[in-house]
Amino acid sequence: MPRAVMTSMRRRPPADIEDQDDNHPAAQKHKFISNVMVFFGFVFIAVPIIVLALSFLFGLMLAEAEGWPIKEGFYYVTSMLCGLPNPLTDFSPETDRGKIVDIVIAIWSLALAGTIIGVVGGMTVISELIASAEGLGKKFTKFRRQLTGFKADPVVRVSEGTHTEAHLHGDGDGDAAAVAAAAAAA
Repeated sequence: MPRAVMTSMRRRPPADIEDQDDNHPAAQKHKFISNVMVFFGFVFIAVPIIVLALSFLFGLMLAEAEGWPIKEGFYYVTSMLCGLPNPLTDFSPETDRGKIVDIVIAIWSLALAGTIIGVVGGMTVISELIASAEGLGKKFTKFRRQLTGFKADPVVRVSEGTHTEAHLHGDGDGDAAAVAAAAAAA
């Protein structure tokens, strides 16, 4: 039987069964652990390798432009890319050609930093952490309101004249004394 016919005869599970497997707690835990491992692998392995490789490449270019040893060019660019307050070398560009190369390297390093920040910020594990933090914030606000007895926070608005208007955000069911105190404070 031809291969194309055989592959079309394979039985696939319905889409809703596959979706149920993704929603299973064990599958979600595995997916989360996998996302965390990708995150740490990128941040602690890939990014340093990229920075060191670019430091070598840019250091080679700068060393050639300034007539330095390659090692000094590598040290200079590494300290610049990492933003070290104390440079790793006493060398710095002195010729116009070296200064132009240094400016180009600085611009490329800004583009690299922006790209890395964008990639890390777009990772699934970061989105999950942000969602968790927002959920905790909502729970904290709800708990704080339960402790204080308020269903909403008092807000005071002062109109253009001397008239002061106090109101509540939410369902308007708050403590009248707190509203009056907030209005008096304005």
